[in-house]
Amino acid sequence: MALSSATLTALRLPSSVLRQDGHQHGSNLGQAVPSRLVVRAQAASSIPSQGPDIARAERVKEFNKLLGDVAKIAVSTGPRGAVRLAQGIEAFVTVGGEYLFQLFTNPESATSQSATPGLSLTPPGPAQLRRLFERLGATYIKLGQLIASAPTLFPPEYVKEFQSCLDKTPPIPFEDIKAIVRKELGRPLEEVYDFVDPQPLASASIAQVHAARLRGSQKEVVIKVLKPGVEDILTADLNFLYVTARVLEFLNPELARTSLVSILGDIRASMLEEVDFRKEALNIEAFRNYVDSLGLSNQATAPAVYRHCSTERVLTMERLFGVPLTDLVSIRSIVPNPETTLITALNVWFGSLLACETFHADVHAGNLLVLNDGRVGFIDFGIVGRISPATWAAVETFFTSIGNGQYNAMAAALVQMGATDTAVDIPSFGRDLEKIFTAVQVTLIQM
Repeated sequence: MALSSATLTALRLPSSVLRQDGHQHGSNLGQAVPSRLVVRAQAASSIPSQGPDIARAERVKEFNKLLGDVAKIAVSTGPRGAVRLAQGIEAFVTVGGEYLFQLFTNPESATSQSATPGLSLTPPGPAQLRRLFERLGATYIKLGQLIASAPTLFPPEYVKEFQSCLDKTPPIPFEDIKAIVRKELGRPLEEVYDFVDPQPLASASIAQVHAARLRGSQKEVVIKVLKPGVEDILTADLNFLYVTARVLEFLNPELARTSLVSILGDIRASMLEEVDFRKEALNIEAFRNYVDSLGLSNQATAPAVYRHCSTERVLTMERLFGVPLTDLVSIRSIVPNPETTLITALNVWFGSLLACETFHADVHAGNLLVLNDGRVGFIDFGIVGRISPATWAAVETFFTSIGNGQYNAMAAALVQMGATDTAVDIPSFGRDLEKIFTAVQVTLIQM
């Protein structure tokens, strides 16, 4: 049983041949009784070639496109690239120097299992890596947040050490914060706020948050201020990662099957979008409208945005009073059943996938609060996702077609969802899917 190479290429899978070993009682696939199902990868050279001249021309075309992309990204990065390189070297030297100094001033930290006699060095651990990430800035602190939020992927000592990256990164001086707010709002802080706490409530990778009280209304608010230089750091780091992925994919076309360039492109777009607080304000308001329209405001909420004192780099929001979702002791003093509260948070979030124009795409423990009134508070809408109605319709069609065996509809749904990256003949795609599902069903029956 062979699948068309066009279908396999479109699905980003290696070309393969599914072969049935054993005796067949006829040529019809439905009558075949294979003893086992074997999947064999077909060598790239076995795929029909278009000829060396055409292949060479395609590679030249791809190379020219790569050069064009690199040139555009280099122009958009500008001198920030050189500055970022210097910052990276400084971070490595500083953290490395601190590590060596601590090692040689604390002999008990040495280990006898050293490859160099007389110089026993323990390898740097989670603390050193966390400090390096903090010195490297926003991009790497985001990576630290990923480590802290994925205990199933990373060792527990690293997960624990990187918890501070969620909201406890090194703060910037309050005088700098005041200068940024004054410049963004175009007036002194005293004209907008009666009080601003100089001690930050939180200091994360992108922004720093301070408690405040609005002038006149006396409402308790928080001011989220974009840290200076963050946009330059993100642009330089993410452009470098994107260019590296493009070059690797050109040198090894097989990497295209991993969609690494597309993934990094999406990450770059979403993280650069995070530094524009006007977009975050829209995301918050969309979520609040979703909660209100479905009558969920007694279960969950998001902070109200005060537009008159919010800009691209300053966001003033209602202050939500509560405890992090990870603080089980404090949660039990607010609600009798923390598990029910967690389920409520998940249900509200999942509902936003269906009923809200955007959904919160950075739901970690630092961004969920159990409020004093028992509701769940969602904060930090800098990174959001979007699922179009057409994609949801395709998902529904896909699952329905599995149940009723409509393989052409299944193929069309996969194309609609973006499972293919090239044009594909849907009837042929459907026949290939039917072969796969039938072979799997036959194999399962024999097990």
